[in-house]
Amino acid sequence: MLTAVAMGLVFTTLIGCQTPSLNGLGPEGMTHVPEINGVWVDQDEPGGAADATVSIMPHEDGYHIMRVLGASAQLRVALYRIDDHIVGDLTLHALGGLSGSEDSDADAQLISGFVIPVHHFAVFNIENDKMFMSFIDSDWLSGRIDAGHPGATTTSFGNDSDRTVLTANSANLRTLIRKAIADGFDAFEEPNVFHRVARLEDDHE
Repeated sequence: MLTAVAMGLVFTTLIGCQTPSLNGLGPEGMTHVPEINGVWVDQDEPGGAADATVSIMPHEDGYHIMRVLGASAQLRVALYRIDDHIVGDLTLHALGGLSGSEDSDADAQLISGFVIPVHHFAVFNIENDKMFMSFIDSDWLSGRIDAGHPGATTTSFGNDSDRTVLTANSANLRTLIRKAIADGFDAFEEPNVFHRVARLEDDHE
């Protein structure tokens, strides 16, 4: 189960549990989703801890996710509507706060996880001021890899070839995501649940 998807934690959970992809979903079908805009707190964190508070702001290349307090990294999220679901393609946008003397374990995971530019995919469900963020289940994905699904082709890398990355092209990745959506709950990790505490101005609306 993924823990808080906040900038201090998102990389250790996301990179540690998920198989990244060399390719993204491509420019076709990118969409603007005004309802995702705002400041969000992970509901699993008592009292709305700062590390669990993130802002999601619109930019020309999608949305940027930043931790509200403390220097860290930014994620870029390109959003798509696939089979009536909002799907996010997450990539590292910028590093910050990693040159000091107190690099955290999360920062180390971030650096090792993004040595090459990779993509991670999640399905978003927004209900008023609640946001559910679900990543593909690793066991489900392993099953698709073993079955030879065209969207689940992989290669290995790392010092001992102990890391796996998806190599499918954008079109085949979309078929993989459609398969996951069709398979329902079994294809996804338990969602992270966020509560919106503020809306931010959105020039795209």
